[in-house]
Amino acid sequence: MTGFTLGADERIKSKKEFDGLFKNGSSFFLPPVRVLYQFADFEGDVPAKAAFSAPKRHFKTAVERNYIKRRMREAYRQLKPELYETLRQQNRKLLLVLICQQYVEKITVAEFSLIISKAFDRLTKS
Repeated sequence: MTGFTLGADERIKSKKEFDGLFKNGSSFFLPPVRVLYQFADFEGDVPAKAAFSAPKRHFKTAVERNYIKRRMREAYRQLKPELYETLRQQNRKLLLVLICQQYVEKITVAEFSLIISKAFDRLTKS
């Protein structure tokens, strides 16, 4: 899939993929986001699948959790085409989970975009 969409085939939904990612994946921290990733082979023609999390431990109300996840998804969606292009050139597939682990008052999509852009740079250089 191309463009600036974030379809169902571009999200991690399988328990098997989640379990493998949390068991065998690598991670790094770019405050306030922990990036959990694994280069793996999976079904489908998309080069990356992603999931987004805002734990109840850090964000007490559902409104806050949903706000954070919406901002992360939007930033990812806007930056995704450059990640896809790089992954296709490298002939790799990526499973990615972005977890917001620190409380940040009203973080914007632009701020998440900077963080996710740094994460993409680090992932594509490894």
